[in-house]
Amino acid sequence: MNLTMNFKRNFKRNFKRNFKRNNINHAQNKNSEILKRENEIIKSSKKCFYFYNIYHLGDHVYNMYFFNKLKDYLETNNIHILYYLNEQYINQVSEFIISKNIHIFPINIKKGIDLWIENKNLPFTLSISKSLGLSYNNFYKIFFNSISKKLNIPFNITSFYYEDNELIERYERLPEKYKNIDVLIVNSLPMSCQFEYIEDHWINLILQFSKKYKTVITKKINHQVNCTLDDNLSIKTIGAMSIKAKVIIAVNTGVVSGLLNIHTLNNVLHYCNLDKFVFFDYPKFTNYDNLKKINITYLMDILDNYNKIKHQK
Repeated sequence: MNLTMNFKRNFKRNFKRNFKRNNINHAQNKNSEILKRENEIIKSSKKCFYFYNIYHLGDHVYNMYFFNKLKDYLETNNIHILYYLNEQYINQVSEFIISKNIHIFPINIKKGIDLWIENKNLPFTLSISKSLGLSYNNFYKIFFNSISKKLNIPFNITSFYYEDNELIERYERLPEKYKNIDVLIVNSLPMSCQFEYIEDHWINLILQFSKKYKTVITKKINHQVNCTLDDNLSIKTIGAMSIKAKVIIAVNTGVVSGLLNIHTLNNVLHYCNLDKFVFFDYPKFTNYDNLKKINITYLMDILDNYNKIKHQK
């Protein structure tokens, strides 16, 4: 009995020790690989800009908007951007990179400028923007232009959306259930308390649309309504799906960063943004602080009129 107990105790102790040692070795190897990659970039470039952000997925994608706008400037001048973020977001954020001079790394250390919208060390923040009554898209233009000025980058952003024709190719590869949808409903949970989320209100809204129109949602409510989680779609793939969506109703969460592309902004018939704190002023956008304020009849009339005209053709 004692021998058995000693064996189990020793086995457990050795297992924990080896597990910890293996994790340390893995982390050290990973850090070594990151340092090697950083050094290669630094040696091959004329100049490097360093940024980091510890927050949410949408924050990182919006920062990619900025970096992508600098693509020609970066590549012409052999300047590289090294951006550090939470490792869990790397795969999704990497889908938005369109320049070989933009590199992302896990945030093992904080290096460079904290590219966060409420960083008080930066010249312009979201709090300042709110006090001035600016829209969210106009805030981002000023925010990123202030970073350009701070770094002496001779470039001004004049629009806040992303352009990427890979979205069209991505759309063509989608399953049919995600193509030519009438209503895209981003009912994902808000992560920054930007909207009071009442589950029953969402279910009621979704069921009203799904009974009559081809509807896709981002948070599952039943097995009848198609949901992006069924196929684990990335936010860029949801963005590709949105380029043919007629009506979009969306909580202003990270998913929205995939929707603000030039194709969706041009093609959508109406977009309902849900957020208590910020608003967009793109054409065809309406902003709400409460889901119950959305005029469902009005949106259905838009869809019915569109479908009627389409069938007449």
